Amino acid sequence: MFGGLVLGCVGVAALLRWPYLEQPLDRDSALYAAIGQRMGMDALPYRDFFDHKQPLVYAVYWLIDLVAPQKVGAIRLAAAVPAGLAAALVAWTLAPRIGRPRATIAAGLGLVLGAASLVQGGDLNTEHLLVFTASLSILPALLFQEARWRWLPFAVGCLVGLAALTKVVGAFSGVAALVPLLAGRRARQQSAVRTIALWVAGAAALPVITLLVFVAAGAGEDFLFGNIGYNRLYVAGVERTLLPADRDEIVLLTLAALALGVVRIAGSRGRDVLGWTFVVWLLGAAAGAQLSGRGFPHYYAPLIVPAAVLLALPLAPERFLRRRSASVAAIAAATVLATVVAVPFARTIVDDLRESPSGVAFKIYGPDSAVWNHAFAVADILEQHASPGDRMYVVGAEPEFYWASGLPAATRYLFDYPAIVMPERFRSEITPALCGRPPELLVLPGDSFPGYAEECISPARYRVIGRSGPVAVYTLNG
Repeated sequence: MFGGLVLGCVGVAALLRWPYLEQPLDRDSALYAAIGQRMGMDALPYRDFFDHKQPLVYAVYWLIDLVAPQKVGAIRLAAAVPAGLAAALVAWTLAPRIGRPRATIAAGLGLVLGAASLVQGGDLNTEHLLVFTASLSILPALLFQEARWRWLPFAVGCLVGLAALTKVVGAFSGVAALVPLLAGRRARQQSAVRTIALWVAGAAALPVITLLVFVAAGAGEDFLFGNIGYNRLYVAGVERTLLPADRDEIVLLTLAALALGVVRIAGSRGRDVLGWTFVVWLLGAAAGAQLSGRGFPHYYAPLIVPAAVLLALPLAPERFLRRRSASVAAIAAATVLATVVAVPFARTIVDDLRESPSGVAFKIYGPDSAVWNHAFAVADILEQHASPGDRMYVVGAEPEFYWASGLPAATRYLFDYPAIVMPERFRSEITPALCGRPPELLVLPGDSFPGYAEECISPARYRVIGRSGPVAVYTLNG
């Protein structure tokens, strides 16, 4: 039965992403795809290919590349999997507690909201993976709340560690698992301190094991800098706000869900484990989204599941709604509110169906997306002129050309944002890498040579061999 539920939810999630099936890859997805394409026993993220996201996403993209290499549609369909799995887990967990109809509504609402371009639902970014891994770190604690297994907090903590390896802010959402764990501790004959200690130990286990694997491979320092050091520089000095700016639909969804959650908790006189779990989950996801201060749409994808559930929950547990009229009024009020906040999300999916793939990308990402449409045309030019052993370098932050071509990269930097975040360290690495052996092939989006390593990457040393739209491809003279 659960298998059929999973297949149904994943199928619906895939159908809702139909408008984005052929949308060109954005920078983040292209970078994960390029790293996943190149990963192996002797090539690791951080050390051999620099990035600053947590490691699970590279393993996922490695698997996608193994199954369907260099297929945009495969990545778009893969984006439906975590959304569908999360929805199935929601329906399965909530059905015994609030009834199958409401549990189905919660799951369906989450599927629709999560597929919208308002949260870049057609992409497979770390936050979209976190939709599932956060659900997996919290919902089992509800499902087995009264279980007598004393190691349950540790096991749930391990799942929180998996969420943190998806994106570190997943640990914020994972705190919500402590609500049912503490509520059910008497069944396990555990103190609150022991419950929390086991949970913390479990949450640390997988990240520590992952670190030790990188240390054993001689890449421990690279792992720590990529996951911690660079990210501290990345968020330094960025202004943070309590609510996202210019994200009215997200603000309305969050506040509406939070309001319904607070009403439910108040209606149960503070004794509702279900309400507290999803309110804490929502607040943790919101805090994680706001932490970087940049407000990218995909940051808000992890809010979708707890918000959808809070919109679908009864305004109070049934034992507190003794009058039928109160129950009917509560259902009507919640239905109206859920409809109001869901309509803008559903409308974007319908509107995007009328757009071309490049039009959808332009609508979501703006003018920069015009370059992405040329990834495979540029790859064809590179393939025509590449000799065995030739390496390429892409100026700027356009890793889609590495992915589409599959050619070896001249440096471990597949994007040059580090030139802004850590200019001295970047220049100290990139200049000897590019000048020690200049790349045989050069891709310049916008035909603009870089300001770094200009002594060896300059118009005097390269000549044009092809163009596709605004992208120029060069080869080394001689």
